Amino acid sequence: MTILGIYCIRATTKQGFMTSNGRAVVHRDSIAIDITPTVYATPGLTGHSMVFRGCPEGCPPTGAVAGPKELFRLVKNDPPLFDDFLTSEETGKHQDKDACIRCSISTFNNQKNAERLRKDIPYFRRHMVAAGVVPVEAGLMKRTLSTVGHWSWWPTAGYLRHSPFKVVA
Repeated sequence: MTILGIYCIRATTKQGFMTSNGRAVVHRDSIAIDITPTVYATPGLTGHSMVFRGCPEGCPPTGAVAGPKELFRLVKNDPPLFDDFLTSEETGKHQDKDACIRCSISTFNNQKNAERLRKDIPYFRRHMVAAGVVPVEAGLMKRTLSTVGHWSWWPTAGYLRHSPFKVVA
């Protein structure tokens, strides 16, 4: 079996790091959480699998697709950093929300929809819009939530999520 999206890296962030053996460890309030992997047989990529960390069974959901796909995200840093692409599960936020959505990254299908969120929500007003084409090995994506143009992106374990993104606005 071929595994896509596994890299021997050590990506350090304020909240955690990815070890060279592929274990993700997230530090939240001095508590280390070891996130176990979910192996997902990737639709449309016969003979390939992707590994996701921290996702419940059945997640990513049916209908999620692999890239390449251009996505937009609100970020705090220019250039974008790994910390700009942490999931709610990794940061410990939104614990009352759906577990599958918490282990995804919120993105948008176009710049206009990302800018609308930035304008409408005071918390995001100082954020910048970053755009990037998410490649096939970077995970799965699906149109989710009721927000116009919202897409959830479930990144594969070890993928440097910020790498394809550049600030555009």
